[in-house]
Amino acid sequence: MPSKDRARKFREMMYMARRLKPREDCHEIKHQDMMFLNGIKKIGNGEPIKISQIAKKFRFSAPAATQVVRKLEERGLVERIIRDDDRRSVYIQVSELANIEIRKIETQMNQRVNAILDYLGDEDTDQLFRIMEKMVKYLDEEEKERNCK
Repeated sequence: MPSKDRARKFREMMYMARRLKPREDCHEIKHQDMMFLNGIKKIGNGEPIKISQIAKKFRFSAPAATQVVRKLEERGLVERIIRDDDRRSVYIQVSELANIEIRKIETQMNQRVNAILDYLGDEDTDQLFRIMEKMVKYLDEEEKERNCK
């Protein structure tokens, strides 16, 4: 297969794989918001964090991060906290409502992925993982080279 056709076929397959994302019309939380909320949890290891930490991690300006947090707060997905040991700073944490919804979405996504992997069978699943790991390794090496130049 010519390289142009291979590249097109690969892009089509990657685009089609996007269907693994949770359906946004079925949930209160959009995919982008879920990624942001999981990022907040990861940055703080489950502890409340400052908006400046969010801005830095996501490469947002402080006002942009504040705006995103405000919208999530209006929907009850994050909570602002003032800590006793640092009363001047405002901290953010993911709300229990968001955690419940994230767990529901992750459970549904896991069920869907497992159904796909069951359909593929063990041999094809192992090959898929091997190929994906190889691709990630290539992308990691390429990124390292680009950052060094």
